[in-house]
Amino acid sequence: MHLFRQPASHWTGISAETSVGPDGIGMTTGVLHDEHGPLGRITQNVQVRPR
Repeated sequence: MHLFRQPASHWTGISAETSVGPDGIGMTTGVLHDEHGPLGRITQNVQVRPR
C-alpha cells in the first residue's frame, strides 16, 4: 500500500481489478479512495490454481 495523502475520515473504499495469465499467475491492483477522491494504491501478486 502506498498513500499519497492521509484519509480524511474513517470511511475508505477500494476500486480493485485482478488480471491472471494462462499459467495462473497474476496481479491485483486497486485505488484507495475516500469521499474526497483517490488517496493511494495497492498491489498484490496472486496465483490461481484449480481445487
